[in-house]
Amino acid sequence: MKKFALVLILFYLTGFSFAQEFLVLEKMGTKKRIEYHIEDQMVFRIQGEEIFRKDKIVALFDSAIIFKSGPVKLSEIEQIKPVVKGWMVVTGGTLVVAGVGYFLIDQFNQLFMGNSLSIDQGVLRTSIILTVTGAGLILLSKRKVKIKKNWRLRYVRIY
Repeated sequence: MKKFALVLILFYLTGFSFAQEFLVLEKMGTKKRIEYHIEDQMVFRIQGEEIFRKDKIVALFDSAIIFKSGPVKLSEIEQIKPVVKGWMVVTGGTLVVAGVGYFLIDQFNQLFMGNSLSIDQGVLRTSIILTVTGAGLILLSKRKVKIKKNWRLRYVRIY
């Protein structure tokens, strides 16, 4: 009787389980992939349009995405801007400001101390490294993925 009750409970619980569905933007032949779930924001461009749209995913189907503003076929999406974590933009901007600021503070300090303006190689090297690293993070956060031969967008449903 206990085994029967356990099996009955398991069947009852699996009746309430739902399939998980999401979109995968993946680069073929690599492990690079980004998942988009219902309620996620997506920044995309449709074929023939010049502007990118930013919209919230409401529902997913095997051939279309339903956004708040309406449906879009998967085959119509030409480019996607992967949503990058905000830390990349914030950190990049902070590093650029820190690099430029470090150099300017050193120059101001030399004037304040009564020295003539000269460039300290250590300060210059550190400023350049900070500025270039910050600019690199900002540029990486603004990348666009064209859905062509190497990248694909596909619907996944796991039961």
